[in-house]
Amino acid sequence: MRKIITRAQQNPKRIVLPEGDHPVILRAAHHAASEGIARPILLGNHEEIGDLARQLHVPLDGIEIIDPVQSPLFDQYVDKLHMMRARKGWGPAETRHQLQNRFVFGAMMVHEGMVDGQVHGISRSYPDAIRPVLQVISRRPGVSKVSGVYLMVFRDRILMFADATVNINPTSEDLAEIALLTAEMARFFDINPRIGMLSFSNFGDTRHPDAQRVEKAVEIAMKRDPSLTIDGEMQADTAVVSEILNQHYPFNRLGAPANVLIFPELASGNIAYKLMQRLGGAKAVGPLLMGISRPFNVVQRDTDMENVVNVMAITVAQAQEFERKQQKKPSVFAHADPA
Repeated sequence: MRKIITRAQQNPKRIVLPEGDHPVILRAAHHAASEGIARPILLGNHEEIGDLARQLHVPLDGIEIIDPVQSPLFDQYVDKLHMMRARKGWGPAETRHQLQNRFVFGAMMVHEGMVDGQVHGISRSYPDAIRPVLQVISRRPGVSKVSGVYLMVFRDRILMFADATVNINPTSEDLAEIALLTAEMARFFDINPRIGMLSFSNFGDTRHPDAQRVEKAVEIAMKRDPSLTIDGEMQADTAVVSEILNQHYPFNRLGAPANVLIFPELASGNIAYKLMQRLGGAKAVGPLLMGISRPFNVVQRDTDMENVVNVMAITVAQAQEFERKQQKKPSVFAHADPA
């Protein structure tokens, strides 16, 4: 995170925070602004946010406040959003109603290039927080589904857990795509990805459709990116304990414990990250959205200020990367056929 924060400080971006009247968000915005990590924009009523800032003794220097309903952008966004959602059942009145949702308004600000990214979710359930993003912002070309990843910071190692937030029962194709997207995210953090595709089975010792679904995902991922270091299906301890991996399965392709863990379905991923966070001593950073075309991240409900600041810094770094993407080589998704 120090590297990411330093990267963000080199070129801080405009990050919109729809929950501008939440104490944790307000403190995070102040910290990010004062440290030069981001240029925060809070959405909400000016007076309410000002009153809260005075109560908390939080200066608003370097922080912009926009009231969506009072903004001159509101009517412009109604027209544009109606064109985008007209075939999804949104008439003019429904569009105007939906745009009063600050998450949707913020997403339109990102869509229209008024800001560089958005962070929200502290006051909503994850489904309610992610839905407005998907209604406004498209997926990346060649990506079939948006997914999420947690950066799990332990005392002696960093692991990436995916997908623990979005896809309930991913297919083999979905799991392969999640693995490829998480590998990209690992490289973004300067981590050389070694991907363990998790299951209750080790390398075919249980011939069950759920295990075979993971085995097939490995084949699909390797076909799409032959340079990928990936193996499975494997049990969780096999993936992270060197003695088990290399003594019992010397033929494995990883060579060392995995630092990227792809879970076979949402239940196992969600359970694992929460247990590691609450009982295993890990700091969970995220979740970070993958496969979406603009920098967006939805934090955990009731998360702390440190995580919000970290996710803001990551979103700034993603926005910087977004600016440079035209100079970068095509990703493995550029010519992939949609699922």
